[in-house]
Amino acid sequence: MFNEYGKLSTMLYEHTKPIGYSINGDIEYYSEKLKNLSGRVLEAGVGTGVPP
Repeated sequence: MFNEYGKLSTMLYEHTKPIGYSINGDIEYYSEKLKNLSGRVLEAGVGTGVPP
C-alpha cells in the first residue's frame, strides 16, 4: 500500500500541514506549555519523516 500511495500521501500531508504553520493554535499551545522547561524536548510521531 505504501508503495502506491506513499509519495502522494506525503505530498498531501506537506501541502496541508506546512512546517511552521499553526493548525488551530497547536504551535502556540505547545510553545506556551514548554516555555519554562530547560533542556531538550522530544517531538515524536509527527510529520512524514521526509526531510524538508
